[in-house]
Amino acid sequence: MNIFVFLNLYNMLAFILFLLILFVVWPLLRFGWTIYRVRRQYNDTVNRARQAAREAEATRRSGGWASPRRKPSKKVRPDEGEYVEWEEITESTTTETTDHGEHRKTSSTSTYFTERISDAEWEDVKE
Repeated sequence: MNIFVFLNLYNMLAFILFLLILFVVWPLLRFGWTIYRVRRQYNDTVNRARQAAREAEATRRSGGWASPRRKPSKKVRPDEGEYVEWEEITESTTTETTDHGEHRKTSSTSTYFTERISDAEWEDVKE
């Protein structure tokens, strides 16, 4: 085998490798670097926004600490008012009607509540 053929083959493989790096590897590396840079910029922005929110929260409180959220108090205190008893009453009615030789049954159910206030007496106010 001639040395010139070997050098020619070596040069051809080197040129193919150079084209592979130029058109495949280099664009992949640039794409990966772009993705890394965009993620880093996003994380930096989010971290700066979180830090700004923490600083704003710290300036609103005198001690710089976050107080726990308080449970909202009830509108009526336990020592005010009294329990009102009530009773649920259900009424059912069934009616039969005849219409051209056909018997129809109609039923309805009504539910209402009655309050039993034992210590209140009502008087009409005269104007």
